Amino acid sequence: MAPDIVALVRSALLHLVTPGSGQRRRGLAADARRPWHDLQLTSHCALVPAIWRAARAPDPLPELVVLQGLVLVLSLLYHRNFERPGLLATLEGTSAKLLFLYGALQTVRSPTRPVLLANVCLGLATLFFFLLTNLDKKRFYDRWHPLGLHVLPGCWSLVVVCWNDSLLSFFRDGAPASPS
Repeated sequence: MAPDIVALVRSALLHLVTPGSGQRRRGLAADARRPWHDLQLTSHCALVPAIWRAARAPDPLPELVVLQGLVLVLSLLYHRNFERPGLLATLEGTSAKLLFLYGALQTVRSPTRPVLLANVCLGLATLFFFLLTNLDKKRFYDRWHPLGLHVLPGCWSLVVVCWNDSLLSFFRDGAPASPS
């Protein structure tokens, strides 16, 4: 493999397995904050319907409520703060990756083939935008992060909430049958 491909693959793998580290932005005042109407913040609205549905469903998914609720709060604070490096960046990045792993686990547990297809497509799209926006932050982060890492994961978690059972039921009742 060419050295640049090896470096790209290495960088992608590191981004996948390490907590977020934030980014340094030149010329940004120490007290600068994004306005609440900025797309980087308003796009978080896409995460709310799944939290609401997971909490109110006849068969709730409490683990999704807690995990996605945590991601929502940490991500709003992180983006309002212009993604600065530090403890908040680490906590936000870790919680977002845990939410992605949760989605991947739920994808494996998809109850039907159409739900499996939807979960796989949304999971792969989320992964694509994660890599795109993290491997070339200057060109892609501000433009594509809201869609790829707020809206698409919000849609993905809504599919999970509407069709999958709680992971807690897996531990209580055992593994379900494979998708039909």
